[in-house]
Amino acid sequence: MFERTLPLLLAVTTILIQAIQATPITVLDSYDCGNIVMNGKKDIVVTESLDTPPTTTNTTTLINICRPLTLDEKIDKNDQCPAGTWICQIVTNFKNNIGRVTEVKPMAQGDFTMPKATLTSLWAGDLVLTFTGGSIRGVEQKVNITMVCDTKATTVTTPSMICYDNNVLSMTWSNAAACGVTPDAGGGGGGGGGGMSGAGIFFLVIFLLLVTYCLVGSAYNYSVLRMTRFPEMVPNWNLWERGFIWIADLIGSVYERLSGRYVRL
Repeated sequence: MFERTLPLLLAVTTILIQAIQATPITVLDSYDCGNIVMNGKKDIVVTESLDTPPTTTNTTTLINICRPLTLDEKIDKNDQCPAGTWICQIVTNFKNNIGRVTEVKPMAQGDFTMPKATLTSLWAGDLVLTFTGGSIRGVEQKVNITMVCDTKATTVTTPSMICYDNNVLSMTWSNAAACGVTPDAGGGGGGGGGGMSGAGIFFLVIFLLLVTYCLVGSAYNYSVLRMTRFPEMVPNWNLWERGFIWIADLIGSVYERLSGRYVRL
């Protein structure tokens, strides 16, 4: 019997996993960007410095995942990205403490309200925000920001650069605002607990497999082996019965100990 039901159980497992993976990601319009914007809703600035003797080269990345970057009227427009840019890189070369902007890179720009959102995997659940629309010397650019949930973070951190490869800038950003919330959890912001965890999904799948095993086994015993009495028609009922008796005895023993009725002879 087990050999006949095993393929069906494997098929049910595959269907369950595919159903979980097919759960759509919903980006709510009410998401509170104030949870991840620093210094009073100013653009986030990440600077990396590299020694390039006899000079020093700084790469400044300006980021705003909620709206286009704010233009600085005090800076020459040729030394900053054009209007409508969400993520911009500015390369500045310093020699004798005198800086000169050598390159301006609009990595992501355009008129869009929210970036494309995907998950890194079924179990990890890290949210990846993808920005496009940028162009450098006619070559399209893309930015991937991996939002890592960190419930212990008490302050807003800045993203960390990972790499720039094949016209794709990759960054990681750990903060509490990256943690998901269920729709009925209220609040339009980040932080708080997310949906079912990986362990919860695992135990749910195991439970559903046990139920499926009992149903399929009972149907097999009824239709093929002509077992019509319940609960004998349940597959491996003797094993289940012994398990129930053992659990009942354990509960009774614990109850007697807690209630003071237990007497050691």
